[in-house]
Amino acid sequence: METLGQRIKRIRLEKGFTQKSLAKKSGLTGGQISYYEQDLRTPLIDNFFYLAEALGVSMDLLYKGAE
Repeated sequence: METLGQRIKRIRLEKGFTQKSLAKKSGLTGGQISYYEQDLRTPLIDNFFYLAEALGVSMDLLYKGAE
């Protein structure tokens, strides 16, 4: 089963973003993106929203892996 961090990384790579470019687009830091992708931290709800918006996916897809 895919973890949240693995899903964030997979979608980021599918969309052609680097961690740095996703950080810039979402208003987060590269360190935050790295922590999330390694499952070391879970995004707060507002950061989760910014990630989903920057990646062009729904929060539901990002969280559960399905629409």
